[in-house]
Amino acid sequence: MADINKASQNSTTAARAARPNVAANRAAVAIQAQQTLNLLHGRLSDVEARVTNSASALLAQVQSQPVQALVQNSSDAKAQLPTLVDSLQKVPTAAQASQSTRTQGLTTLLAKLQPVAPAKP
Repeated sequence: MADINKASQNSTTAARAARPNVAANRAAVAIQAQQTLNLLHGRLSDVEARVTNSASALLAQVQSQPVQALVQNSSDAKAQLPTLVDSLQKVPTAAQASQSTRTQGLTTLLAKLQPVAPAKP
């Protein structure tokens, strides 16, 4: 019976000793998650900015005189141009909505990770 009590005490002591490591590991994972989420947010913001700039540049080209003159010679292009222009004009709004939604989600996720991650110095 003494051996069973001693084994039980040893396993309890080992479990207590492991607790700080678990907390440290959770904190490290939370910090890594925060850094990764912030990095992804920044990269997606950069992509959205490039998409918006490219859409604006393409819209300017589509609305230019040379393209308008070419479109007049093709009934298909003439029919599809308004849809293209409409789509290009919606890109900045869609990118802004995407960024806003992502920012809200990021804020929520970071707030949930904050209790696990140690405070930054």
